[in-house]
Amino acid sequence: MRQLRYIILLLCLLLQAPHWSLEAQSADTTARHVAITGYVLDRDREPIEFASVRVEGTSIGTWSDLSGAYRLELPPTTDSVVVVYSSIGYQTVRQVYPLGVKQDLHFNPMLGENAIALGTVTVRGEARPPSMERITAQTLAVEASPTRSVESMVATYAGVTQHNELSTQYNVRGGSFDENLVYVNGIEVYRPLLVRSAQQEGLSFVNTDLVERVYFSAGAFDAHYGDRLSSVLDIQYKRPTELEGVVTLGLMNNSLYLGGKHGRFTHVTGLRTRTTQLLLSKLETAGEYRPFYADAQTYLTYTFNNRWRIEGIGYYSWTQYRFRPQQRETTIGSLQNAKHFTVYFDGQERDRFSTLFGAVTLHWRPNSMGAHRLDLSLYSSHERETYDITGAYYLQKESDASSGTADKELLATGVNHEHARNLLRYSVASLSYSGNQRLSETHRLMWGAELRGEQIADYISEWVKLDSAGYNLPRDPEWIKMQSNLYSNALLRSWRTALYLQDEMQWQLPSGDYRLTAGVRGVYWSFNNKVDLSPRVTGSWRPKALSDLLVRLAGGLYYQSPFYKEIRIIQSDPIGNQSVQLNNQVRSQGSAQALVGVDYNFLVAGRKFRLTAEGYYKHLFRINPYYVDNVKQRYLGANLGRGYIAGVDVKLFGEFVPEVDSWLTVSLMHGKQIIEGYGEMPLPHLPDYNLSLFFQDYFPGYKRITLSLRGVLTGGLPHLNAAQGFGPPLFRGRAYKRVDIGMQYALWERADAKPTSWRWLKAFKQVSLGVSIFNLFDMTNVGSYYWISDAYRNQYAVPNFLTGRQYDASLIVRF
Repeated sequence: MRQLRYIILLLCLLLQAPHWSLEAQSADTTARHVAITGYVLDRDREPIEFASVRVEGTSIGTWSDLSGAYRLELPPTTDSVVVVYSSIGYQTVRQVYPLGVKQDLHFNPMLGENAIALGTVTVRGEARPPSMERITAQTLAVEASPTRSVESMVATYAGVTQHNELSTQYNVRGGSFDENLVYVNGIEVYRPLLVRSAQQEGLSFVNTDLVERVYFSAGAFDAHYGDRLSSVLDIQYKRPTELEGVVTLGLMNNSLYLGGKHGRFTHVTGLRTRTTQLLLSKLETAGEYRPFYADAQTYLTYTFNNRWRIEGIGYYSWTQYRFRPQQRETTIGSLQNAKHFTVYFDGQERDRFSTLFGAVTLHWRPNSMGAHRLDLSLYSSHERETYDITGAYYLQKESDASSGTADKELLATGVNHEHARNLLRYSVASLSYSGNQRLSETHRLMWGAELRGEQIADYISEWVKLDSAGYNLPRDPEWIKMQSNLYSNALLRSWRTALYLQDEMQWQLPSGDYRLTAGVRGVYWSFNNKVDLSPRVTGSWRPKALSDLLVRLAGGLYYQSPFYKEIRIIQSDPIGNQSVQLNNQVRSQGSAQALVGVDYNFLVAGRKFRLTAEGYYKHLFRINPYYVDNVKQRYLGANLGRGYIAGVDVKLFGEFVPEVDSWLTVSLMHGKQIIEGYGEMPLPHLPDYNLSLFFQDYFPGYKRITLSLRGVLTGGLPHLNAAQGFGPPLFRGRAYKRVDIGMQYALWERADAKPTSWRWLKAFKQVSLGVSIFNLFDMTNVGSYYWISDAYRNQYAVPNFLTGRQYDASLIVRF
């Protein structure tokens, strides 16, 4: 029996041996899997989305995502592996990985355009039509403007205007800044609501050090973007592949950026501080300016495997603006009719704005043909605006020099007292899901849903008292009345839901390559219990006979879903006190848009250029009219208007200097609005024309010295008396013109370092010195107007001039 027992035990061991062998082999196979990661790029180092990444001769493969990133896991083999990178319209790249590689690899393939040269004829193709403009991180690094922001660079694009160098607000094709969408990593971001002047604004949400790429559309964008009338700014932050960082020390801007990759974990973190005392000292109002702006943000990602990834973004900003005015003197008018305006101030302004933002995103790619993402975000803003400022003013008419007298005629005198104690708290929480499924190489479906909750608490107590020539204005025998006042104690809780579905198709015919994107978007808001449906379509055609030409068409219905500022209406009691009420009957502003565009690529002396021309028409309906008080927009809170905007944008983009991008844009615009009870009026942010230039250069044969120049010339905007809202007088201001120039000199570059260089310097990639001159030609621009009245209610518009020539310097260290 004992021998039989041993025989049975031996048989069991023999039967189990193959399983042990397979388990060992499986364990060894898992251990020897190698992951290849990176970004699929074009020649301009721009990401190529949905590029194919496959192992040649097998079914193993994946696709690059919207940022061009990919991850491919290779099983163990007994031979070398060839990975093929390909995309429609681009040359295929084959990368050989030899046998025996045991560590994860990183490779960024660069796919050139699929071009065939036949004598002097060049044929090119593109993976997708350039429906959105792209701004590279390299271009942002050399941008020269007082705000040093993405927004100031966007302001040089076709159809975009900006009228205040202290502000990051921009206007697109006659629309207000509130009509622009801004996304960071696919999540919509917001800005403070109480900001009244450009000095209060502080830092832009977007930290340029963290940016990987920027997409911008000036209108007629796809349905997967949100509900605004004018534009989309879509920003993607970096996912670095190694340790990197930048330290910037300057007279106005200081920043620290640190990024890196540790296994499956990547991070980028940025800290910024800014002060504008030097700029504000150039304003005509002398006083004690003490602004301080600071923020911190981080973007973290962790890749579990080639199917799952989680990422998060955190942001906190702090803005503190303190101002104690003292005196102001301004001379206005002509030589024959000069007027001298003097104000002596007493009091101060103290404002504080703090913002907190956080978001978590979960990505799931079940296979190479589909992807899903789930986003949870929270935005919270706490804003406080307080001021008590009294100004004693004198408006005098200068005597005619030919009369030989030095007397001055007093036109108006008085005391103006402005008071405010305003507090605003608002929070926005959002949960959204989006997905896409590629049905074939040339057909993709996209869909998404969002649920958003909002809570806003608004307390306003502000008034303006005017005493002119000893008389209180407005005059009343029984009451001492304020020139204007406003009170509010409002609380709003509401929620919104949005759904969209979008279909993208591409096909090739003998006449050329075609692309069609059609989608519909629906939005519901609980406050007004209204639903908006927004169908949108874009299409393009690239003829076979002329592949350098691309013809684009786009159109659809676009809605501006109202936010808190757009639903406030002002009501007055019998003695003239004004209070805020919330109008739950307000509807979304609407715009029916049509666009036709042409892109033409060509070469000059071997350098790449692209000429783009777009014509557009926007029919505006259910307009919620507003007027502009400095940079703050004050809405009437009701749908009282209709109108239109039409225009043409032309942009020449290319290598005016080899290997660096520059561009020149020209825009012509025309439009009007008709408001019930007020008649026909110009649109507040619609100039007649705009010219802008961004130019880069370097010393021939010595690229250590680089130069960037930014110039704008924009037609004047209509101005209203903010104290009277839409009442007279009304006039169009002067044109806005400005040139900023910046230069960077690379004191040290590791790539060009000599073997005998100091060892400690080799820790840095580059050390640069930057010098900028803002408003190079010291041009005089007007930001707003200060309105005064005499005892007979005659009104005078005194311009508030913007900054003059100013210098800035910085030290930039990259490692």
